[in-house]
Amino acid sequence: MLRKRFVWLALALALAGAAIPARAQGEAGKAEEPDSETVRVRHRVVFLDALVRDKRTRGPVPDLKAENFEVMADGRPRQLTYFSREGDAGRKPLALVLVLDLRRNGAGRYLRRTEILEAMAAEIAKLPAQDEVAVLTLQAYGDERREWLARFTHNRAQIASALSVVPTLVAQGSSAGETDMQPVNREQQGHSISITLGGGGSKDEKKAKEPEKSLSEEEAKKRDEADRKEQATLSPANKVNESGIESQTTVVGKNGDKVTRTVYKNGEVRTKRVSKSGTVEIDIDDEFDLAGATYEIVKMTTAERPNSQAAIVWVSDGIAPVFYAERDMAVVELTRANITFSALVADMKLGFKLFKPVLKPLGNMVGLSIYGSAQHIAKETGGEAVRVNRPQDYASGLSKIIGNLTSRYSLGFALAEDELDDGQMHNLEVRVRNARDPKGKERKLEVVSRRGYYSPKEQRAQTINPTNNK
Repeated sequence: MLRKRFVWLALALALAGAAIPARAQGEAGKAEEPDSETVRVRHRVVFLDALVRDKRTRGPVPDLKAENFEVMADGRPRQLTYFSREGDAGRKPLALVLVLDLRRNGAGRYLRRTEILEAMAAEIAKLPAQDEVAVLTLQAYGDERREWLARFTHNRAQIASALSVVPTLVAQGSSAGETDMQPVNREQQGHSISITLGGGGSKDEKKAKEPEKSLSEEEAKKRDEADRKEQATLSPANKVNESGIESQTTVVGKNGDKVTRTVYKNGEVRTKRVSKSGTVEIDIDDEFDLAGATYEIVKMTTAERPNSQAAIVWVSDGIAPVFYAERDMAVVELTRANITFSALVADMKLGFKLFKPVLKPLGNMVGLSIYGSAQHIAKETGGEAVRVNRPQDYASGLSKIIGNLTSRYSLGFALAEDELDDGQMHNLEVRVRNARDPKGKERKLEVVSRRGYYSPKEQRAQTINPTNNK
């Protein structure tokens, strides 16, 4: 044993002696190679937000400490390296995106009421000064448009001003053809869905194979008009070629269906879904759906507010057609970015309620979720869905969501060097232990947080010169 120590000591001295001339040569400026090693120090921390509620009162519990929490990742306990709670000086500021679906036959019929918007603005004004809010509208002006009424700002008056124009946008949507009794003609507004059954061959090929039918004069006019519209969309002035693609993402669902989402540089978005067997094909020209808006928010938030506690509050009636595969990808993107998704869900129109039992199985046949996606995403990302039926429910519902966001605990744990980004979701579970009330009795609590995480990329890289590192 003693001999081995002398061998190691001699080897160390030999290496040190060999390094001295090289260093001296480097200092003289004669060496072309750098004399010191470059060490990459990786610092990767998984952050998550956790809401702890009292099971009896359903209210948040704000007085827990780091030692009360146990975080399990893939079944292994992790040591917390970051902890903060409401009121702490180091608490991350909130970056809240309020999304308003302005369809007049949906949540828009409530959001046109100024008293509701004023009450929501009043709740936002109660946020701490360091928190920021942005406002995004969907279905503005009666078409498939989304518009930022306000980017992230601390200015509560600016948010109130942005919300004050919402009734005008809803009214303009109504004048554009969307009324309580008449649904919007999506094809007239540039939104189209085509479904092909049987797979293989283009729509034109399938049309050519169909036997020619005798048409009435009125039917012939309609067909001619449809043909002219189709030719207009395919004209060189309007056609988007491959060189105009900004990004393209393909998602494979659990049932094997493949969804490809293409974003063009001119702002157009096309979603195409092909079933596993290739027998069902759906092509949607829809750039402002639930998934698309979610992607945009994730992109903006991660770029502009990477050190904030990001959250989305989606206000709609729950009707948001989206492919299941795309919905699941939205959950992935939100999970990667640690963004909590919550929803204020307004009451649906009676006519839609009556057709819900029929619409759900029809949607399932083609892999499309017609309603309920917002609630699903909220559950997966650790958020919540709050029902709002009366005008006064909007302020109280938003107050509840905001209160539960600001009352959350921010937790973090470091990953080991060998825990590489494998592209897979890793299970997360947050537990609370030894949480007793002032009388020493164990409290019955529940924890709400996201269900998993994706290994983050390297968050900090540092070059260290061993010769200068003292």
